[in-house]
Amino acid sequence: MASVICKVQDIEADQRRWLEGVVGRPLHENQQIVIQVIDAGVEPSIEQREAALAEAAETARRGRTYAAARGVMEEELDAAIDEALRHARSRAAG
Repeated sequence: MASVICKVQDIEADQRRWLEGVVGRPLHENQQIVIQVIDAGVEPSIEQREAALAEAAETARRGRTYAAARGVMEEELDAAIDEALRHARSRAAG
């Protein structure tokens, strides 16, 4: 599994518009895009799964730290995460 992390502020305007179309909402200068490429139908190894879980936990920790520093309430953050998951699942379902 390969991961790419890009700061929105560093993305060219045409690429940014394309990404906004993919994620279904505007992107902001202080955000990052994280893209992971996986092989469909291939079961990841235990090491890959553990690494992915650790990466997700670190991303969540950084997000919570960022939100807390800006006065975002825990409930508001959880609601935003739930909304993003619903959106992602609905897009995946087709």
